[in-house]
Amino acid sequence: MITISFSNIYSGYVSPELSEQKPGPLNHARWVTLSSRLLRFYVSEPDPVMFDCNTLEKMVKYIIYVYYKVICAIKMKPTMADGASHLLTEVMALDDVCFTRMERQEVQESIEINGYFAHPENLILAMLGHEDISVRKEGIKWWLDVKSKYPPYRQGTIRKFRKPKINFSARSLKDLIFTRSTAHEFAFETRDGTWELVTMPPLLQNMSFTEVKEFKAKPYKTEYPCHTQMVEMNVKLTTFVTKQLIGNKRQVGQGLAITENITKLKECKPSKIAKE
Repeated sequence: MITISFSNIYSGYVSPELSEQKPGPLNHARWVTLSSRLLRFYVSEPDPVMFDCNTLEKMVKYIIYVYYKVICAIKMKPTMADGASHLLTEVMALDDVCFTRMERQEVQESIEINGYFAHPENLILAMLGHEDISVRKEGIKWWLDVKSKYPPYRQGTIRKFRKPKINFSARSLKDLIFTRSTAHEFAFETRDGTWELVTMPPLLQNMSFTEVKEFKAKPYKTEYPCHTQMVEMNVKLTTFVTKQLIGNKRQVGQGLAITENITKLKECKPSKIAKE
């Protein structure tokens, strides 16, 4: 459905295969399903005068030029070393959609709230795993800065994972966030305007300089995914909870309670009565 809708919108011709499709009921908790239904609706309306055409057109353009571009990139390169690059692709693709100032601010805020892959730990992984040798050299430089300027980990302590402020004018991984490097520290700006020290990615924690230097010749590889099926499975639960309750604490508590009950039900052994 996605491929058919995508190609038909690009060509301007609706094929019989798409026109005779029956999409079925819409599930707002499934992002890909929602976007494909929206494209199907767009091509089925010859003159949608009863809708805000400008808004509908922007939504369709966002799906085609931003959302699907990132989805396809994730399917092709699904590892942790590619996560930050996918986020950069999304940031750069926003220029293909003509948003108003307010619309752009809302989209950027949503990206920044979910911008976990913009964290410098993930940026270092992405730079070391990049195909361009100049980007990998920059990643090695960042790794050296963290190694030399961040104090050693102390057992029993927890690293603070703070989401960074994203630079939406960035065209490279090193410019995706705001950083500052002095003789004694290497830090990045967070969403609330404070500065935090850049920490070492756990996947690279035990590597020596000799091992990291080898990434100059060959990109870093990892089997850890940047997107898992578990994320998609929790979308429905998250959507349900946010519609039922107001407030982050109540929503999180309800979500955890439902998850715990589901886990307990799975662990329960069926009784004899149930079997009969």
